[in-house]
Amino acid sequence: MSFLKATEIVYEDLSGFTPLTDLLSNNESSVYPLVAPMQEGENFITYHIRFVVVEAKNNLKGFEVVIRSFSTKYDDCCAIADSVVEALKDSESFYSQGGGESVQTDEGWLFIEQKFSLKIN
Repeated sequence: MSFLKATEIVYEDLSGFTPLTDLLSNNESSVYPLVAPMQEGENFITYHIRFVVVEAKNNLKGFEVVIRSFSTKYDDCCAIADSVVEALKDSESFYSQGGGESVQTDEGWLFIEQKFSLKIN
């Protein structure tokens, strides 16, 4: 699977989950690969992927998916991050959660960074 196909899957899984996009400033338009534009509202998410090979007898390959849920309010960050988990559980693709942490940027933005594995054959 290519980077392009993997990022399309992640985008569709996030932007297509209404309970998540209802929490974002501009609904599904607030889901971005890598970075969000400066004019984005208070609540949005970014994601990026990294290709990894998992040694196994069935030759599974996968992508590490890093999703950041941004807001100016901590409770909103938590709600968005929880909804991200639900969106990926609802997906037809197989994701496993690998952890996460809360962060505050120098500019005052809050985000929760979550890591997931996206497994493919």
